[in-house]
Amino acid sequence: MTSETLAYFTLGGLAIALLASIYTDIRYRLIYIMTIPLIVFILPTLFIVILGPAACSISYAFSGNK
Repeated sequence: MTSETLAYFTLGGLAIALLASIYTDIRYRLIYIMTIPLIVFILPTLFIVILGPAACSISYAFSGNK
């Protein structure tokens, strides 16, 4: 905000302050809402990509095939 808006607290200043408070609330709620899809969809896929080749190597090593 400009210093004039803060000094005189014009209608534009009220609008900017209102929008800032609304978007701050939405941003914090969005963090909590997006945590569930992260846990459900992204993390299991990440574990499969990272641990999949290791599991295949271990399985191949214990199978006795060379």
